[in-house]
Amino acid sequence: MGNIAKNAFPVLNMHCAGCANNVEKTVKKLPGVVDASVNFASNTLTISYEDDKLTPGEIRAAVLAAGYDLIVEEANKEERREEEQHKRYLRLKRKVIGAWIFVVPLLIFSMLLMHMPYSNEIQMLLAIPVMVLFGGSFFTGAWKQAKIGRSNMDTLVALSTSIAFLFSLFNTFFPQFWTDRGLEPHVYYEASAVIIAFVLTGKMMEERAKGNTSDAIRKLMGMQCIAWWGRGRDTNRPVAGRRYGGSPSRRTDSRGWPAFGG
Repeated sequence: MGNIAKNAFPVLNMHCAGCANNVEKTVKKLPGVVDASVNFASNTLTISYEDDKLTPGEIRAAVLAAGYDLIVEEANKEERREEEQHKRYLRLKRKVIGAWIFVVPLLIFSMLLMHMPYSNEIQMLLAIPVMVLFGGSFFTGAWKQAKIGRSNMDTLVALSTSIAFLFSLFNTFFPQFWTDRGLEPHVYYEASAVIIAFVLTGKMMEERAKGNTSDAIRKLMGMQCIAWWGRGRDTNRPVAGRRYGGSPSRRTDSRGWPAFGG
Protein backbone atom coordinates (compact mmCIF):
# COMPACT_ATOMS: atom_id res chain seq x y z
CA MET A 1 0.00 0.00 0.00
CA GLY A 2 1.32 3.42 -0.94
CA ASN A 3 1.20 6.60 1.04
CA ILE A 4 -2.27 7.67 2.15
CA ALA A 5 -3.08 11.19 1.01
CA LYS A 6 -5.98 13.13 2.49
CA ASN A 7 -7.46 16.10 0.65
CA ALA A 8 -10.55 18.26 0.64
CA PHE A 9 -11.84 19.39 -2.75
CA PRO A 10 -14.66 21.89 -3.40
CA VAL A 11 -17.51 20.28 -5.37
CA LEU A 12 -19.44 22.22 -8.03
CA ASN A 13 -22.92 21.77 -9.55
CA MET A 14 -24.54 19.95 -6.61
CA HIS A 15 -28.22 20.79 -6.13
CA CYS A 16 -29.41 18.55 -3.30
CA ALA A 17 -28.41 15.91 -0.76
CA GLY A 18 -28.96 13.28 -3.47
CA CYS A 19 -26.23 14.94 -5.55
CA ALA A 20 -23.84 14.75 -2.60
CA ASN A 21 -24.68 11.07 -2.20
CA ASN A 22 -24.04 10.43 -5.91
CA VAL A 23 -20.64 12.13 -5.79
CA GLU A 24 -19.71 10.15 -2.69
CA LYS A 25 -20.71 6.83 -4.26
CA THR A 26 -18.85 7.67 -7.47
CA VAL A 27 -15.62 8.49 -5.65
CA LYS A 28 -15.79 5.49 -3.31
CA LYS A 29 -15.82 3.15 -6.32
CA LEU A 30 -12.46 4.42 -7.57
CA PRO A 31 -9.45 2.15 -7.03
CA GLY A 32 -7.21 3.26 -4.18
CA VAL A 33 -9.86 5.18 -2.26
CA VAL A 34 -9.69 4.48 1.47
CA ASP A 35 -12.54 6.76 2.55
CA ALA A 36 -14.62 9.54 1.04
CA SER A 37 -17.42 11.76 2.29
CA VAL A 38 -19.26 14.75 0.82
CA ASN A 39 -20.62 17.60 2.90
CA PHE A 40 -23.50 19.19 0.98
CA ALA A 41 -23.67 22.23 3.28
CA SER A 42 -20.07 23.21 2.50
CA ASN A 43 -19.94 21.59 -0.98
CA THR A 44 -16.75 19.78 -0.04
CA LEU A 45 -15.42 16.31 -0.81
CA THR A 46 -13.07 14.93 1.86
CA ILE A 47 -11.13 11.93 0.56
CA SER A 48 -8.34 9.63 1.72
CA TYR A 49 -6.63 7.64 -1.04
CA GLU A 50 -3.44 5.85 -2.01
CA ASP A 51 -1.47 8.38 -4.00
CA ASP A 52 0.29 5.69 -6.06
CA LYS A 53 -3.03 4.38 -7.40
CA LEU A 54 -5.05 7.56 -7.81
CA THR A 55 -4.47 11.21 -8.66
CA PRO A 56 -6.65 14.30 -8.11
CA GLY A 57 -7.07 14.55 -11.89
CA GLU A 58 -8.53 11.04 -12.07
CA ILE A 59 -10.88 11.83 -9.18
CA ARG A 60 -12.09 14.91 -11.01
CA ALA A 61 -12.58 12.97 -14.26
CA ALA A 62 -14.84 10.47 -12.46
CA VAL A 63 -16.86 13.25 -10.84
CA LEU A 64 -17.20 15.04 -14.20
CA ALA A 65 -18.55 11.87 -15.78
CA ALA A 66 -21.22 11.78 -13.07
CA GLY A 67 -22.36 15.33 -13.98
CA TYR A 68 -20.52 17.36 -11.34
CA ASP A 69 -17.12 19.01 -11.02
CA LEU A 70 -14.22 19.37 -8.60
CA ILE A 71 -11.65 22.08 -7.98
CA VAL A 72 -8.44 20.10 -7.54
CA GLU A 73 -5.89 22.88 -7.99
CA GLU A 74 -4.31 23.84 -4.68
CA ALA A 75 -3.72 27.51 -5.50
CA ASN A 76 -6.55 29.89 -4.55
CA LYS A 77 -8.99 27.04 -4.02
CA GLU A 78 -11.49 29.02 -1.93
CA GLU A 79 -11.32 32.04 -4.21
CA ARG A 80 -12.06 29.83 -7.21
CA ARG A 81 -14.99 28.23 -5.41
CA GLU A 82 -16.49 31.63 -4.60
CA GLU A 83 -15.91 32.80 -8.18
CA GLU A 84 -17.64 29.73 -9.63
CA GLN A 85 -20.46 30.11 -7.14
CA HIS A 86 -20.99 33.74 -8.16
CA LYS A 87 -20.95 32.81 -11.87
CA ARG A 88 -23.52 30.10 -11.21
CA TYR A 89 -25.72 32.60 -9.37
CA LEU A 90 -25.60 35.02 -12.31
CA ARG A 91 -26.44 32.22 -14.77
CA LEU A 92 -29.40 31.15 -12.65
CA LYS A 93 -30.57 34.74 -12.33
CA ARG A 94 -30.64 35.14 -16.12
CA LYS A 95 -32.50 31.84 -16.49
CA VAL A 96 -35.07 32.81 -13.85
CA ILE A 97 -35.80 36.15 -15.51
CA GLY A 98 -36.08 34.54 -18.95
CA ALA A 99 -38.30 31.71 -17.72
CA TRP A 100 -40.78 34.00 -15.98
CA ILE A 101 -41.01 36.24 -19.07
CA PHE A 102 -42.57 33.25 -20.87
CA VAL A 103 -44.40 31.75 -17.88
CA VAL A 104 -46.50 34.83 -17.05
CA PRO A 105 -48.28 35.06 -20.46
CA LEU A 106 -48.53 31.26 -20.48
CA LEU A 107 -50.45 31.39 -17.19
CA ILE A 108 -52.75 34.07 -18.62
CA PHE A 109 -53.59 31.90 -21.62
CA SER A 110 -54.07 28.75 -19.53
CA MET A 111 -56.36 30.40 -16.95
CA LEU A 112 -58.19 33.17 -18.79
CA LEU A 113 -57.86 32.57 -22.53
CA MET A 114 -58.04 28.77 -22.71
CA HIS A 115 -61.03 28.88 -25.10
CA MET A 116 -59.43 31.38 -27.45
CA PRO A 117 -58.71 30.04 -30.98
CA TYR A 118 -55.25 28.44 -31.18
CA SER A 119 -54.79 28.84 -27.43
CA ASN A 120 -53.23 25.39 -27.10
CA GLU A 121 -50.74 26.09 -29.87
CA ILE A 122 -49.78 29.44 -28.34
CA GLN A 123 -49.26 27.79 -24.94
CA MET A 124 -47.07 25.16 -26.58
CA LEU A 125 -44.91 27.82 -28.23
CA LEU A 126 -44.54 29.66 -24.90
CA ALA A 127 -43.62 26.49 -23.02
CA ILE A 128 -40.95 25.23 -25.45
CA PRO A 129 -38.37 28.00 -24.68
CA VAL A 130 -38.80 27.41 -20.96
CA MET A 131 -38.24 23.68 -21.39
CA VAL A 132 -35.32 23.91 -23.82
CA LEU A 133 -33.50 27.18 -23.17
CA PHE A 134 -33.95 27.66 -19.43
CA GLY A 135 -34.70 24.14 -18.21
CA GLY A 136 -32.36 22.22 -20.48
CA SER A 137 -29.85 21.65 -17.67
CA PHE A 138 -32.41 19.49 -15.84
CA PHE A 139 -32.69 17.14 -18.80
CA THR A 140 -28.94 16.89 -19.42
CA GLY A 141 -28.36 16.28 -15.72
CA ALA A 142 -31.06 13.60 -15.61
CA TRP A 143 -29.55 11.89 -18.68
CA LYS A 144 -26.10 11.80 -17.09
CA GLN A 145 -27.58 10.25 -13.95
CA ALA A 146 -29.56 7.71 -15.97
CA LYS A 147 -26.40 6.56 -17.76
CA ILE A 148 -24.83 5.56 -14.44
CA GLY A 149 -28.08 4.12 -13.07
CA ARG A 150 -28.79 6.87 -10.54
CA SER A 151 -31.25 9.69 -10.01
CA ASN A 152 -31.40 13.09 -8.35
CA MET A 153 -33.55 16.20 -8.37
CA ASP A 154 -32.87 16.72 -12.09
CA THR A 155 -34.47 13.33 -12.74
CA LEU A 156 -37.61 14.32 -10.82
CA VAL A 157 -37.95 17.67 -12.62
CA ALA A 158 -37.24 16.18 -16.05
CA LEU A 159 -39.76 13.36 -15.64
CA SER A 160 -42.58 15.49 -14.27
CA THR A 161 -42.25 18.30 -16.80
CA SER A 162 -41.71 16.06 -19.83
CA ILE A 163 -44.78 13.93 -18.98
CA ALA A 164 -46.96 17.02 -18.66
CA PHE A 165 -45.56 18.49 -21.88
CA LEU A 166 -45.84 15.30 -23.98
CA PHE A 167 -49.36 14.61 -22.77
CA SER A 168 -50.35 18.17 -23.70
CA LEU A 169 -48.62 17.82 -27.06
CA PHE A 170 -50.65 14.70 -27.82
CA ASN A 171 -53.88 16.44 -26.84
CA THR A 172 -53.00 19.46 -29.00
CA PHE A 173 -52.53 17.49 -32.23
CA PHE A 174 -54.87 14.55 -31.60
CA PRO A 175 -57.84 16.00 -29.69
CA GLN A 176 -60.25 13.63 -31.44
CA PHE A 177 -58.83 10.74 -29.41
CA TRP A 178 -60.63 12.18 -26.39
CA THR A 179 -63.57 13.91 -28.05
CA ASP A 180 -64.62 10.61 -29.68
CA ARG A 181 -64.87 9.22 -26.16
CA GLY A 182 -66.86 12.16 -24.83
CA LEU A 183 -63.91 13.72 -23.00
CA GLU A 184 -62.33 17.15 -23.28
CA PRO A 185 -58.64 17.20 -24.29
CA HIS A 186 -57.02 19.34 -21.60
CA VAL A 187 -53.46 20.61 -21.90
CA TYR A 188 -50.95 21.22 -19.10
CA TYR A 189 -48.19 23.25 -20.72
CA GLU A 190 -48.29 25.74 -17.85
CA ALA A 191 -47.57 22.97 -15.33
CA SER A 192 -44.32 21.97 -17.01
CA ALA A 193 -43.16 25.58 -17.43
CA VAL A 194 -44.16 26.71 -13.91
CA ILE A 195 -42.33 23.77 -12.29
CA ILE A 196 -39.12 24.71 -14.10
CA ALA A 197 -39.51 28.41 -13.27
CA PHE A 198 -40.13 27.74 -9.57
CA VAL A 199 -37.26 25.25 -9.23
CA LEU A 200 -34.88 27.66 -10.96
CA THR A 201 -36.05 30.43 -8.63
CA GLY A 202 -35.43 28.24 -5.60
CA LYS A 203 -31.95 27.30 -6.82
CA MET A 204 -31.13 30.97 -7.44
CA MET A 205 -32.20 31.89 -3.90
CA GLU A 206 -30.13 29.01 -2.53
CA GLU A 207 -27.02 30.17 -4.38
CA ARG A 208 -27.51 33.72 -3.10
CA ALA A 209 -27.88 32.43 0.47
CA LYS A 210 -24.70 30.37 0.10
CA GLY A 211 -22.85 33.42 -1.15
CA ASN A 212 -24.08 35.54 1.77
CA THR A 213 -23.09 32.80 4.22
CA SER A 214 -19.59 32.59 2.75
CA ASP A 215 -19.19 36.37 3.02
CA ALA A 216 -20.39 36.32 6.64
CA ILE A 217 -17.98 33.51 7.58
CA ARG A 218 -15.07 35.29 5.89
CA LYS A 219 -15.86 38.54 7.73
CA LEU A 220 -16.17 36.69 11.03
CA MET A 221 -12.79 35.05 10.52
CA GLY A 222 -11.34 38.46 9.74
CA MET A 223 -12.79 39.88 12.96
CA GLN A 224 -11.29 36.98 14.92
CA CYS A 225 -7.86 37.71 13.44
CA ILE A 226 -8.19 41.40 14.34
CA ALA A 227 -9.28 40.54 17.88
CA TRP A 228 -6.36 38.12 18.29
CA TRP A 229 -3.90 40.71 17.00
CA GLY A 230 -5.42 43.33 19.28
CA ARG A 231 -4.99 41.18 22.38
CA GLY A 232 -1.37 40.71 21.48
CA ARG A 233 -1.00 44.50 21.46
CA ASP A 234 -2.61 44.92 24.87
CA THR A 235 -6.02 46.10 23.68
CA ASN A 236 -9.43 44.66 24.61
CA ARG A 237 -7.74 42.46 27.21
CA PRO A 238 -8.85 42.60 30.86
CA VAL A 239 -6.06 43.63 33.24
CA ALA A 240 -6.14 43.10 36.99
CA GLY A 241 -7.04 46.31 38.84
CA ARG A 242 -8.43 48.07 35.77
CA ARG A 243 -11.73 49.89 36.12
CA TYR A 244 -14.56 47.74 34.71
CA GLY A 245 -17.76 49.06 33.18
CA GLY A 246 -17.08 52.67 34.19
CA SER A 247 -18.14 52.09 37.80
CA PRO A 248 -15.69 53.12 40.58
CA SER A 249 -16.72 50.05 42.60
CA ARG A 250 -16.05 47.59 39.79
CA ARG A 251 -12.49 46.40 39.24
CA THR A 252 -11.03 43.24 37.76
CA ASP A 253 -9.30 40.57 39.77
CA SER A 254 -6.03 38.81 38.86
CA ARG A 255 -7.89 36.61 36.35
CA GLY A 256 -9.38 39.59 34.52
CA TRP A 257 -12.94 39.00 35.79
CA PRO A 258 -15.07 41.78 37.36
CA ALA A 259 -14.45 42.15 41.08
CA PHE A 260 -17.37 43.80 42.89
CA GLY A 261 -16.96 45.86 46.00
CA GLY A 262 -13.75 47.30 47.44
